[in-house]
Amino acid sequence: MTLTPTSRPRALLVTTTMAALVGSIALPQGASALPFSKLKHGRKLSKAQRKIAAEAMATIKAYQGCDKVLSGCLKQRNKKTEIAWRLADYVAFLTSKGVNKAAIIKILERRRRSALGKQHTIDTVGWPRIGSVKAPITIVEFADFRCTHCTKVGPLLSKLAKRYKSKVTLVFKPYPLKPYGAPLRAAQAALAAQRQGKFWELSELLFSHRDKHDKAGLRELAKRARLDLIGFDAAMTDRALLKQIEKSKIEGLRLGIRGTPTIYINGRQFLLRKDEMHLTQRIEDELFILGK
Repeated sequence: MTLTPTSRPRALLVTTTMAALVGSIALPQGASALPFSKLKHGRKLSKAQRKIAAEAMATIKAYQGCDKVLSGCLKQRNKKTEIAWRLADYVAFLTSKGVNKAAIIKILERRRRSALGKQHTIDTVGWPRIGSVKAPITIVEFADFRCTHCTKVGPLLSKLAKRYKSKVTLVFKPYPLKPYGAPLRAAQAALAAQRQGKFWELSELLFSHRDKHDKAGLRELAKRARLDLIGFDAAMTDRALLKQIEKSKIEGLRLGIRGTPTIYINGRQFLLRKDEMHLTQRIEDELFILGK
């Protein structure tokens, strides 16, 4: 077709409009160079999802080893960029689940604060523990035996502590949300079991049998955990246990705990979802930060 002087402006308008439309769905500059194929959760992202992930990676700064935005850190793969690569894969994971850019940025900020936020001093001496006091990572869980979510998180933390053995120690601190009735009785029973070296055995039963937190039910669970019942009964009337629980509660209030379970990893509050993937990645990040 031959363009006449009057048709040229219209043709130019069409061409400009098409270019704008193509540009609106194109990947951000440099996005095509991002190594999505090398990210576990990046390989199957659609073009639209890669666009979202790339925009997020161009905004989110890495930490501990590489201080650039993620897209800049991914230009190299070495020890210094190890956490950056993990963060990039996490961005891809969130994108694959339909999380938008703004939410991804907020979640990654919570992950940063979980790793580098304010570090609190928490009393762990004399409380129930799995693992060595010499372990480089200390996980402290404040929990209420009446808490539904705690029934899932508690066993998961125990599993992770056993998996990481000498690298992780888990400390439990009772935090009954109501300082009376069943929540308080269950906490007393758990600490009574600790006196006989059976805290973890009874705590598992307390979480899985929340219908047995009355006096008779607790005694039944204590028998199932093979506790000496005379010693258990005596401990349940010992006011020292109430003072111990009160001490834990006061500490939790000082920390600003509002719900359970609340988890601290090396003194920093864990702010992400309390599932196996997120907790494992937090442990791995902490080991990297510590050079372990």
